[in-house]
Amino acid sequence: MPKFMDSCQKYFGTKDFYQIFHLKKACHLSEIKKAYYKLALQYHPDRSEKHEEKDQQNEKFKVIGKIYSILVDPDQRAAFDATGTIDEDSDDVLQSNYEVWLDLFTKTFKRVTVEDIKEFERTYKGSADERDDLKAIYVQCEGNMEAMWEHIMISNVIDDEERIRKIIEELVAEKEVPEYEAFTKETEASKKKRRKKAEKEAKEATTLSEDLIKTIALRQGDRQQQFDQLINNLQERYAAEKPKKTPTTPKQHVASANRRKATPKRLKKT
Repeated sequence: MPKFMDSCQKYFGTKDFYQIFHLKKACHLSEIKKAYYKLALQYHPDRSEKHEEKDQQNEKFKVIGKIYSILVDPDQRAAFDATGTIDEDSDDVLQSNYEVWLDLFTKTFKRVTVEDIKEFERTYKGSADERDDLKAIYVQCEGNMEAMWEHIMISNVIDDEERIRKIIEELVAEKEVPEYEAFTKETEASKKKRRKKAEKEAKEATTLSEDLIKTIALRQGDRQQQFDQLINNLQERYAAEKPKKTPTTPKQHVASANRRKATPKRLKKT
């Protein structure tokens, strides 16, 4: 089981809680709560349908829940601010089920539905919050778009890269952020490679979904075949059994009696 700080590095590329939450060290409690809410919606388990992605979402959801619980606790936050780490022997967050952190989220905020998540996605894109987040991510990653896409919320390379780049170009032009060469001088080949990779992953995801549908259909077909085979077996079994005698009618009884009377009895030899 990896240590918590190692998991921060693995899933978010840094062990700095404030960078993960896109906050300054001197931020207020209300800012921490707001940042946690946005990240929790981004990594909420209900947002992902693919099994592999859902597992990673669960781990990220647990990590940000733990970070939030540390930053809102004055003593734990002071210890982290002083040392840049935490006492990892006190408890192991990754051994706990993600429902523990889901419970923390629902206790901190109202119960979140899938519709709430979709509404957040609709209102976040193009908002001042998205602009502020992109500003922090751009500075944190020093303009490296590959690294930035690990943190950008509710967007994807195929549909949103051009829009994201325009926002950052405006921030650079207005001198709200530094002019990093990793961003301003990124080659077209690098951009095309990133898009090609994203398209391949999207195609694989579609194929996976289609394969899943086919698998379910095949299983349903197998169950239908098993049912048909059962019916056939029953029909063969009962068709092979000797049919029972049908009850005779009164007329059949009379005809039988007349035949017995008409037949002469054999005499016994003395």
